[in-house]
Amino acid sequence: MNASELIRKLLYCGYNDVADHFKNNPQNRYFYMEFLSLQPRYGIKNDVLKILNEVNFQLVHIQTDRKPGIDVRNRFIHECREWLASDDDAMLVFAIVKAHYGMKEKLSFEEECFWKQFDPLIYNNRFESVTCDMVNVMRNEGYKVPERYEIMHTPFLDMDCHPTKRHSPFYWALRQLLYSDEADRYLDEYLDSWEVITDNFTPKAIEWLLNLYSTTKEKMDILAHIESICPSHWKYENNLDFDVIRKRLNDESEKNELIFTDIPDGEEYDRMFAAGYEQTMAEAENDKDEQYKQERDALRCQLEEQRKSYEAKMAERELLFQTEMEAMRKELLAKCEEVAAKQEKMTKLETQEASKEFSLTVAEMSEYVKEFFNEEAANQFINMYYHFAIRYDKVTGDASKIMDGIIPAIHKRYTPQTHVDITNAQQVNVSPQEVHNHTLSSR
Repeated sequence: MNASELIRKLLYCGYNDVADHFKNNPQNRYFYMEFLSLQPRYGIKNDVLKILNEVNFQLVHIQTDRKPGIDVRNRFIHECREWLASDDDAMLVFAIVKAHYGMKEKLSFEEECFWKQFDPLIYNNRFESVTCDMVNVMRNEGYKVPERYEIMHTPFLDMDCHPTKRHSPFYWALRQLLYSDEADRYLDEYLDSWEVITDNFTPKAIEWLLNLYSTTKEKMDILAHIESICPSHWKYENNLDFDVIRKRLNDESEKNELIFTDIPDGEEYDRMFAAGYEQTMAEAENDKDEQYKQERDALRCQLEEQRKSYEAKMAERELLFQTEMEAMRKELLAKCEEVAAKQEKMTKLETQEASKEFSLTVAEMSEYVKEFFNEEAANQFINMYYHFAIRYDKVTGDASKIMDGIIPAIHKRYTPQTHVDITNAQQVNVSPQEVHNHTLSSR
């Protein structure tokens, strides 16, 4: 896993189905229709799903950049070209990204720094007119873009993270599958990627990385992994104490944020690290075998805990899935029986008439979904619609706008409402105890 692959897993891993990009997102439906005409005209190599995933990654990357405005040519343009294996595809991605920013009213410091350095690099490119046309259409249609783009990182347990020390159990297992030189290159590349992402394991870079995760559990998991792969010399040179960070995460778990301002500094902090470093080096020299055994046992415990946690999560998800599927099955069965009963009744009446074609409009089906379906069933209906809309090139239009209103209508349906009739009231006093209506006296 190189640095490019790692940063994408941390910031935006992307969707596996293009229909997921269309939910409540009319601008993405418009981009899709534009892509169908741009692909043959400009010889775009990648499919629309990869292009849209790359657009979202670049939007998140720009707003979370730790080095705003620095070396944007290599870190953004060249990296995107290598990822898509095409210069034209990369320029199309940034044309769509620029169209997004053409709709934003206010830019953050990171975004301002990026565009100040980036605009001259793509000035007068072949997709400049595409950007202008997109902005004009989006403004005319009243499309809105979010002020902050949502991070969608790969769950830490699914990131294929491994300890990289040469004496770790994973390393020796890897040597059994690969030649020793290949195993070394694999692990060196993996460690180099984390060094790039964390600026050689500096506290500020680790703070930025941990803040990408919303829960304390995720932060603790990734912090434990960083500690397991961080070389001792970086810990010493950067005055990095993982126990201090871990304690801070525990103390501030309710706030769900990480602050490094109270980490000890100065001579006392240096002495603490120097003493710990010297003691560690002495123990390593005197009893390396014991140290390796302890690390092996610690890794085994860590792997066992991760396995149990993973199995528990999978069991919980499986139970939830089965429960929801059973509820949906019963609901659909009841609906089918209800529909069957209605059809049987209608059949008796229609035997005296000529056969007529039966069809439902999108509006009729959506109203039924709003009234009777729960949110999960409604999402499945929306996915079904977009799959057929893609097949018949009907992604944009009034029907797609109707889809956008389904989920809000279901949320509104479950929201408690209180109605007070004051049609003929001169004065209404409402309290938990009683209600007084004083009607207007006749004149």
